[in-house]
Amino acid sequence: MRGIIVMAMFTASLAAAAGGDYEELRELNLDAGAGSLEISGVSGLDEIKVMATILVPDRDADKARKMIESDLILTLEKHGDAAVLTAQFDLGPRNFGDSPSVQLVVQMPDNLDLKVDDGSGSLE
Repeated sequence: MRGIIVMAMFTASLAAAAGGDYEELRELNLDAGAGSLEISGVSGLDEIKVMATILVPDRDADKARKMIESDLILTLEKHGDAAVLTAQFDLGPRNFGDSPSVQLVVQMPDNLDLKVDDGSGSLE
C-alpha cells in the first residue's frame, strides 16, 4: 500500500447572534502546510466544520499511523473571538521521499472574517 488516508472531523461551535441590531465580527485563522485547502462560507451555519484527509506516501499502514501520531499537528481551537485551525506535519530533518500532506475542506458561517496563512498547496 502506497499510503494511508485518515479522515478526521473537527467541529467548533460558534454561537449565532440572535435578533435586534447586534453585530459581531470574528476572525478565523487557518495555517495549512503541504496539501490543499478548500474553504466555503455557508449561509445559516453556526459552527466551523473541517474535514481533513491525511496522505502519507511511501509508508505501510503501521509506519504511516506512527508518523501521523508523532508528527501531525491538526487542531481547531478557539482563541478569544478567533478560531485557529492548524494542519501541518512537523518532520524536522528526518523526512525522506515524498512528504505527507493534509487536504482540508472547511465550511464556516458566511458572516465570519477570514485570514489564511497557507504554507504550500492549492487554495480554493
